[in-house]
Amino acid sequence: DSREMTKIAACIIAYQSEEKIKALLESLKDQVDYMVVGIDSKTTDKTEEVALSFGAITFPFDLNDDFAAARQQTFNKATAEWILWIDTDDTLHSDVPIRQIADEAKPDVSMIWFPYVYHRDDFGNVTTIFDRERLIRKAAGYKWEGALHETCRCTHPQIVGQFREQRAWIEQPNRTEEGKSERNLRILHKMIEDPSDHRARLYLA
Repeated sequence: DSREMTKIAACIIAYQSEEKIKALLESLKDQVDYMVVGIDSKTTDKTEEVALSFGAITFPFDLNDDFAAARQQTFNKATAEWILWIDTDDTLHSDVPIRQIADEAKPDVSMIWFPYVYHRDDFGNVTTIFDRERLIRKAAGYKWEGALHETCRCTHPQIVGQFREQRAWIEQPNRTEEGKSERNLRILHKMIEDPSDHRARLYLA
């Protein structure tokens, strides 16, 4: 596969995203070598059609209330050196090409964290921002964990370096998603059945 030598693949999970995924894919098209879009089998709109118009690789999946498993599936289908994960209601922004950021990373770096601009007020001022692991080195042995508010860790014992990159960031417009709160509460109640899952209790609180 010619993609095996590419620098960056973007991995996305999507559900009923026809109206918002175009802005995301526009922000990615000159930044990554290709895109992998997993589409929830319950999707009935034209999400796949829009993704294919940008040359994305698409495949169906069943969410089954497990976002970590869904992300793992998209990552497993990517063969690039680096994987960028991003959601359908996000857009990527950068002051330099993210390929340059990846090229500058030392060989022992497993992941690169970008700021996540999560909310702006009516005047455009940022009110909520935090860092997330965004660029993951494929060879670092990624593993997604957590059915909701999932996180990625790398398991390769010699590829452990991480750093925060401020020349690139992710923007999330102030959107609401119908049914999202009900779904999240349902998943969190399942997660707290594991008494050791303190993050689930934190999010539920």
